[in-house]
Amino acid sequence: MNRFVFHLVSGDAFLTGNAMFVVSLLGLASGRMVVQRLAGLCGIFGLLLMIMTAVPGNGLYYFAGAGLGISWMIWRFHFRSNRRFGTIFIVVVIAFVSISLANELSWRRQPHFEEPSPRTLVIFADSLTAGIGENEATTWPNLLSREHGIRVVDHSRMGATVGSELKRLNELALVEGVILIELGGNDVLGSTTVSDFENELNQFLSQVTASGQSVIMFELPVPPLFNRFGSVQRRLAKRYSVQLIPKRELAKILASPENTLDTIHLSQLGHEQMARSVWDQISNAFELVP
Repeated sequence: MNRFVFHLVSGDAFLTGNAMFVVSLLGLASGRMVVQRLAGLCGIFGLLLMIMTAVPGNGLYYFAGAGLGISWMIWRFHFRSNRRFGTIFIVVVIAFVSISLANELSWRRQPHFEEPSPRTLVIFADSLTAGIGENEATTWPNLLSREHGIRVVDHSRMGATVGSELKRLNELALVEGVILIELGGNDVLGSTTVSDFENELNQFLSQVTASGQSVIMFELPVPPLFNRFGSVQRRLAKRYSVQLIPKRELAKILASPENTLDTIHLSQLGHEQMARSVWDQISNAFELVP
């Protein structure tokens, strides 16, 4: 994963795009032609970044964003000399950007646990966790158990999807502890439709949260134009009070060539990095135990 792709899937490009768009508006208000032309290019690139970064949002958010983008184009080419319109437009855009940035940053918080949990971690995951049969690799669940003295119940397996793990739930007895979910990558990259993903994830989260245990889930670093998968995940996580590990954490690990065997599956170094990252996210739950 190169740096530009990481910038997109991690959501960082959304922050960059918004900043470029605001700078463009301020530049267009300048009386200097050179500054205005550069501002126009800055605004176009900013809009493209915001579109490509696949930040989850609802229909109203995208509608409002598209409206502001069209208004910007109209002002850029027809009403730039209208200072009153320009001032009002800039204020509206800055307010919209502030709200959207505040919402996005709220999803970047590290999980926080109010109640202590037994020193047990239950994992539902795909081959990013289970590995692909490389005998030389010690997977990150095993590293966590060995290095931090916690019990790890690892249900990860190659090719797992939300739907396949939903079918397995009735066969498994959930032990008490923190439940960690790393699923959805095979759904996004495979043939699962958004509606099926939503239905299956809804049922899955409904069952694993029914006992009142702490549940956390890796947010999916979805590729461009796959926003709806991310929107479903955030909406259902909020519904069931499931804390999301910011997608930047997983994207950061996958971004380094040394951490992966094939850009997706983890090398030994990748499993070690993943173990450290996961422990940073969940250690608070176990540190609360007397």
